[in-house]
Amino acid sequence: MDGISWDGDGLKLVIALGSSIFFADIKPYYKWGYMTDTIVFGYQKKDRIDFCVIFYNTTTGERKKKYIKNLKQIAAYQDYCLLIS
Repeated sequence: MDGISWDGDGLKLVIALGSSIFFADIKPYYKWGYMTDTIVFGYQKKDRIDFCVIFYNTTTGERKKKYIKNLKQIAAYQDYCLLIS
């Protein structure tokens, strides 16, 4: 029997073909950059038009969120971050 199934969050896929079962993890495209001690990444949520951009400090564990409309690119270097929209 052949079949296909999605996980509830939409990030996993299972396909059954004959006597074989295939599993796949779907990874959405993230825009990201790395500053001195902060990772900056942005993604678009299903229920929103704008992008969620998260600044995650790897030293302190602190996170900050910002929502930006029409995010095109993220560029980061040393202490600087550029969000292009």
